[in-house]
Amino acid sequence: MKNKKQVVIFFLAMGLLITLGGLKLISDARSNVSWPTAEGVIIKSEKGSERVRVGSSSYHDFADIKYSFNVQGEEYTGFMISSRDFNEPIEKTLAKYPVGKKVLVHYNPEDPYVAYLETGASFQSYVGFFIGIIFLLTGICIAIFVKNKETPST
Repeated sequence: MKNKKQVVIFFLAMGLLITLGGLKLISDARSNVSWPTAEGVIIKSEKGSERVRVGSSSYHDFADIKYSFNVQGEEYTGFMISSRDFNEPIEKTLAKYPVGKKVLVHYNPEDPYVAYLETGASFQSYVGFFIGIIFLLTGICIAIFVKNKETPST
């Protein structure tokens, strides 16, 4: 009985956390569409690698893109391509953003250090939200099932 309640609590808590995280990601992805823009230029475009510790050490490769742009006379350097999940192959991203390419940079007017080359939500932006909903529904179904099992039939 105690284990069943723990399973229900786990699914409901995880579902709530994942759903809220997904909503935040969607909100961020949608809000940056209306940010002001500045012309920028790609100053670095190469394959990067970082050490990741998952069980044993391994390396994670990524497209290391940096760009510079100017806002009201002040020079900024950005490195974020998108606020949405970005799963394009590294080679495709590097080809899309070669050194010297002029780009349109969308920057947060309250903090220009937060900037993106691509804005808006994609299908991937909604994945976390939907996974959270699945966890919540699973928790609710388990709770109903456990409740019905505990209720003696008359």
